[in-house]
Amino acid sequence: MENPWLNLKKINNEYIAECDKEYSNYLFDPKYGLKLKNLIPSPYTGDPKNSVIYLLALNSGYTENIDEEHHMRYESSLKNQLVHKFDDYPFMPLNPCFAGDPGYEWWYNKLQHLIKEFGIKYIANILFNIEYFPYRSKEFNELPVILPSQKYTFSLVEEAINNEKIIIIMRSKKYWYKAIPKLEDYKRTYILRNPQNPVISSGNMDNNEFQEVINELKATHDVKNRRYVL
Repeated sequence: MENPWLNLKKINNEYIAECDKEYSNYLFDPKYGLKLKNLIPSPYTGDPKNSVIYLLALNSGYTENIDEEHHMRYESSLKNQLVHKFDDYPFMPLNPCFAGDPGYEWWYNKLQHLIKEFGIKYIANILFNIEYFPYRSKEFNELPVILPSQKYTFSLVEEAINNEKIIIIMRSKKYWYKAIPKLEDYKRTYILRNPQNPVISSGNMDNNEFQEVINELKATHDVKNRRYVL
């Protein structure tokens, strides 16, 4: 499936995938509270090809002023994420140059157990986060349609299933199960116990599942360790 974000353009200070514009009546409806002005969509972050663990979430939040400033400072990096171009930290929020930013702090907290075990650079190279919905909002309100751009996102999850990747649903399993029914029966789909605080840890997962995550990361780490030294 063609990546709908390849030719993303800013029109009237808003970023919307060309294929989604036919649903502008929903995107601009105040009922759904979407934040489009000066904000680059965030359907995913990380390298899908080389990632070992896929993390499924709902959609990116919005913090007034902070997010707009962040997007203006890092516009080029954010656009590169959309077309799967990366620097040494494919999982962009964990790049140390963003230390102190809300996104960095949020993700570091959720991934702290893995980071302490393997180091931040390694984790930034082998995790891929996918958002169910690509556009930002303070609170998520489901649209009555699936946007065309979402179908590309879902295809990345289906590819991960075909490649037998570990998939951790951090939030909103009901949306993910509805969008990709095979997720529910996929043997490597894991659900966090507390989606309100989606920390990847033994306390927030079944012990056997968390250990499988650790084992998978160790196996990859042994092969690629030199590439990811701090």
